[in-house]
Parts: sequence; structure tokens; C-alpha cells
Amino acid sequence: MCSGSSGSGKTYFLQYAITQLQDCNIILMDFKQEFRQFDSCRNYVGGDDIPDALENYYNYFQRVRKHEEEQEKQCILIIDEIAALLMYLDKKRADRIRNILQSLLCLGRSVNKGFGTWLCCQTMHASIFVNSSVRENAMIQVRIGDFTTVAWDMQFAGVEKPSRRFDRGQGCILCDGKPLQLLLVPKINNPERMYEIISDRLNGIWN
Repeated sequence: MCSGSSGSGKTYFLQYAITQLQDCNIILMDFKQEFRQFDSCRNYVGGDDIPDALENYYNYFQRVRKHEEEQEKQCILIIDEIAALLMYLDKKRADRIRNILQSLLCLGRSVNKGFGTWLCCQTMHASIFVNSSVRENAMIQVRIGDFTTVAWDMQFAGVEKPSRRFDRGQGCILCDGKPLQLLLVPKINNPERMYEIISDRLNGIWN
């Protein structure tokens, strides 16, 4: 799970993180279409197309889980601006997405080669989850940029908030079972090459 307010460097961090993922299929669902330069990629989904695409992805997950279909590679689903998406949808569709996310977060790691789920938004919000136990299945928590005490407690409950200030591209990462660590997003010297790598990552065949 990754959060960061506007101007924090969250989008830049996500782009960098995607370039580091190898030997997996990445599906990017981008509600606010901040990654629209990748809209020609096979595994990019923007705006109002997300709910139907997520149903399709979840159906594939269920077929793999029931051994009805083979999974060639691990799948990583990234949903950017998940909180805004849920607020935009009507209650029935939003609740359906929450239930899908609950299943993916709770069961995804144990199914075949694995189904990872990254949820990204400006501030983690309780309304994203069916219940608090679902949030606990998010094994990695990332916060980019500065944050309020309320925003910190929502995402890092029970972990002491650092006293320092965080600038753009700086933040914290908490991995399951490990102490909180500071995070610095490296500078990308060749953004054109980064975009090429991301486009390649988003063109895998997964179903």
C-alpha cells in the first residue's frame, strides 16, 4: 500500500517501482489517468473502465485458484487513487470492489505463482477496506512525502511517527516483521528509458 499527497512524488515512486519488477505481469488501473501516456499498453486501464476490468482480473484469479487455468507468471495489480475510485462509484459497485480487494489481499499470495495487490492513494482511508483485518494483509506500507498525525495513524497504526519532516521523494516504508525504514526515491536520469521499460512491463499476456 502506498500513499502520498499531491506533489509528494508518489507517481514518480510508482513509476520507478514498476521498472524494478521483473518476471511478472503488471496490471495498472489508473482512476485519475495520471499514467495516461501508457494508455496504449495491453495492461493499462483508466477511469470508468476499471470496475469491469477488475471483475475480469478477479475472474481469472478465481479460475487459477480453482485450478481451472494455469498461471504463467506472478501477477501484480496496481490500483492508483483507489480511495477516489470508491468514492466515485455507487455503493453497490464500491462494495463489490472492496470485497474483491479483500479476497485478493487475503488469498493472493498463496495462489499458484502469486497475485500481488498494490493500493495507492493520497491518504489511506478506512472506507477502502471491508474491515481492519483486510488492511493487516497488506504486507508492505509506503508513505511518500510529509503527513499529518491522523494520516500516519491510519496507515501505520501502532508505529511511532518520525519527528522529522519529509520532502518530495522522501518517505517511510514498513515491511511485515521489520522495523520502519526511511525511503528515498532515486533520481531518474533517463526518463525516456524509464517510460520504455514501463511500457514493456505493461504489455505482458496474463489471460
